[in-house]
Amino acid sequence: MRRLASSRAAALLLGVSLLAWAAWAWLDVPRALAWARSLEGPLPALLLVPLQAAVSLSFSPIPSDVVGIAVCVVYGFARGSLLVWLAWMMGAWIEYALVRRIAGRPDEPAARARLPAWIRRLPVAHPAFLICGRWFPLGPHLVNGAAGTARVPVWRFTWTAAVGISPVALLVAAVAAGLVAPLDAPTHSIGGP
Repeated sequence: MRRLASSRAAALLLGVSLLAWAAWAWLDVPRALAWARSLEGPLPALLLVPLQAAVSLSFSPIPSDVVGIAVCVVYGFARGSLLVWLAWMMGAWIEYALVRRIAGRPDEPAARARLPAWIRRLPVAHPAFLICGRWFPLGPHLVNGAAGTARVPVWRFTWTAAVGISPVALLVAAVAAGLVAPLDAPTHSIGGP
């Protein structure tokens, strides 16, 4: 615990989380979205993509999908989904690298023996875990953290993150484009409005 408290990487992760919380508390979403749409060129992407990456890193009450939808509203389906994917890749990579640095050497038998048995049995380095684990609530944080702690090879983490993030980025872009209704959208009966 002392190592965690004195770690610069842990302080950076905490700082990014606090920054994302502060940005969200300060941000007036409708006005910010109208402002971003009024800008020309790459400036909105240069602002929104790092914001989305920071929000995806933090444990904020606002999911980074909200920022991703804003990116897709500004840039459209194709470019928006690519930018959402890029932001989530940045967030995944930063979280993986920070946890890997904080964790140090996980192959110490004493440290591993203290973990609950169900965690020791997780196939953390398996591509199916690294890809599909991202599709569940809080899954990206679990996958990034577990991969960093288990020192999954960088190349395997990178390609599995790219594959695992892709369908979710496309789904967010589809919701923003109106191609797919969000899960909490009101439904209508056949005879109703």
